[in-house]
Amino acid sequence: MNKRDVVEAIVARLNPILGPAGFRHVKREEGFVRKLPGMRQALAIALKDYRPAYNLSFALSTRIEAVDAVLGRFGASGLIQTQLEFFGLESAMPWGPFWFADSGAELDEGFLATGRAQGFWIERPEARDTALRRAGELVKTKLLPGFERFKDLESINRALNEEQDRRRGSFLSRVFSRSRAEGLEPVQASRRRFDSRRHSDRLLTALAVARLAGDERFERLADNYRNEAGLFGGEQLQKYEELVAFLRRGQTD
Repeated sequence: MNKRDVVEAIVARLNPILGPAGFRHVKREEGFVRKLPGMRQALAIALKDYRPAYNLSFALSTRIEAVDAVLGRFGASGLIQTQLEFFGLESAMPWGPFWFADSGAELDEGFLATGRAQGFWIERPEARDTALRRAGELVKTKLLPGFERFKDLESINRALNEEQDRRRGSFLSRVFSRSRAEGLEPVQASRRRFDSRRHSDRLLTALAVARLAGDERFERLADNYRNEAGLFGGEQLQKYEELVAFLRRGQTD
């Protein structure tokens, strides 16, 4: 059982699930991609080779053309990335999980008991079909409905900004440590988000989406995110302020 055989089996399992929804397998991107008006969604296949075992997980991403056009002016990326580091353990979104399993479920055959990496373990050829069947079920019942739920600007804006608006920045003290890495978060606690990137581009993306979606909370969100942006260092804060000024002028084209 080599890695190529496993990848081919994964693609064969997921094609009947994702194909009818408009996704196609793109080999060079190691995943499935769907193009929608003004945006692009992708399900990346993360297959780690531990020889002779393999560990399968997934990462979701969304790229909105209008957001990319804005952030590109500031040398930032608008690629929204959702990593499933917490799937199988607990719901990631307090306002309603859509791809994660129910709280306490163990999708990786005993992660809580063994402490092994999350995901789907393929340790023997005879166990491959069982693992891939379970992975396919996750894609069918959780991940694909998640993609369907968030495929327009308004729904993505809610996913990015509603939690921040409720918390009003109160989570910062427990999310960030004292040390600061330029543009990077020093801890992983903040990855439980729709956009799980640890780079400051996440803040710029959320604010640009809010403006493009016509969110009336824009000014309040800008103030909330400013506090967080400052923790990334002076250069990142300056970039943030420039973006806010740009968006306030209504220059989103």
